[in-house]
Amino acid sequence: MEPLKVLVADDEALITLSLADQLQGLGHNVVGAAQNGSEAIEMAKHRQPDLIILDIKMPDVDGLETAKVINQCKVTPIIFLTGYSNKEMARMAGESGAFGYLSKPVDQRDLVRAIEIALSRYREMVKLKEEISYLEWTIEARKVIERAKGIVMKNFGLTEAEAMMRMQKVSRDQNIKLIKLAKSIIFSEKSRLGITEKRVERAKRN
Repeated sequence: MEPLKVLVADDEALITLSLADQLQGLGHNVVGAAQNGSEAIEMAKHRQPDLIILDIKMPDVDGLETAKVINQCKVTPIIFLTGYSNKEMARMAGESGAFGYLSKPVDQRDLVRAIEIALSRYREMVKLKEEISYLEWTIEARKVIERAKGIVMKNFGLTEAEAMMRMQKVSRDQNIKLIKLAKSIIFSEKSRLGITEKRVERAKRN
């Protein structure tokens, strides 16, 4: 496992020290030890940890709310630290945006496993977001290309296939992406129509 920058947050100093020792023993770098939710939020903002371990019961701002606030700024793998373990805790952890939880006292083998699971879930989430983003982009790109193709068909009296072939040829000849060419066609058409409309308005006034 690659060394991680880890932020630990627990209002019990002994637990924080114990966790920090275990994490450092595993080769990770503890970049902060917060005693409450507010401190954890500030440290997460400024120290950009790769992983956060939060006690679910903390003064000021509890772990659930702390996780939500942190993830609103930047989604980060978060593991909850709790004195008990049950299905309700798992549900609460998931709803708050956490990627797992650990029961106190923390065994090093459980810690290693929890980190592996949290990172795996985080990578899956990032991959899914990228796939959704790409899908949204391709749908939008297709709409833009179709619109530009319609303009070419109208202006040059071409069929759909001919218009597409012409756009593809220009894209190759000018070494620009088809989506960029399509956007320039749409922009040029808007500009041309704008000029035409102004001329019509001037003719009406005269």
